[in-house]
Amino acid sequence: MTNISDGFSELDYNSLEPLSNSELKPTLNVKATDEFGNIRDVNIAEERPITIILDNQEIATLMTLGLFPELLSLGYLRNQGLIDNAKNIVSVDVDWKQETVTVEKKHSDKDTTDLHHANTLSALPSHENIISRDTIYGLLKNISNLNNVYRSAGGVHGCAICSQTTVLFFAEDIGRHNAADIISGYMFLNNIVGINKYLYCTGRLTSEIVIKAARMQLPILISRSGITHLGLDIAKDLNITLIARAKGTHFLIYHGSEFVSFEGSDK
Repeated sequence: MTNISDGFSELDYNSLEPLSNSELKPTLNVKATDEFGNIRDVNIAEERPITIILDNQEIATLMTLGLFPELLSLGYLRNQGLIDNAKNIVSVDVDWKQETVTVEKKHSDKDTTDLHHANTLSALPSHENIISRDTIYGLLKNISNLNNVYRSAGGVHGCAICSQTTVLFFAEDIGRHNAADIISGYMFLNNIVGINKYLYCTGRLTSEIVIKAARMQLPILISRSGITHLGLDIAKDLNITLIARAKGTHFLIYHGSEFVSFEGSDK
């Protein structure tokens, strides 16, 4: 199980020279006055801009904690449909002084990447990825121990890629979109197939999060928060199971109940 303190330990960067591995501390200690007038030392979340540059072209500027800049940039580019194969990435270099991350990739005559137009999405293929009620319970219990930045400072969201009750990788960042992109970057570099795994998010399941899950080929989305109407409509179109309001031993299935098994212990 991987948490944010050792999140890079399982990655294989042999194909990327160089990869800067430039994570920063995610919190800052400040003074605050409590309800009794006492001055206290407390942590708050850092918020740093970083501009993603792909082949000398500025793509986007994101606000981030700074924990996983390489994974964030690669995952963002992947989820935008701008890169699709880790073997084609030459280097990923983070420069915090310039607030940039520069990604270089190989080119060929067949390279038709359009920086202004993401690839068209299609529904996920048929799968047999059934998740049980007890698996959901176990997963929620395991994830509750991983949100280190949130417990310390609040103000962040988290996402995890999971296999049964095992959390393969967990990431926190300023927004749920960033956290999902970091998961995508982790999967991208490690060649992880998504169709037999799940994506957990602390934030609401909007259309953008559902689309990111589809990009990662993850057929089951779980959130402790709610969903939106457009998120539900897109999940139906893309064959993605939506499970939300998931806390403790409670959850609601908004789409794809045929992929949830209710057998097992009744907790």
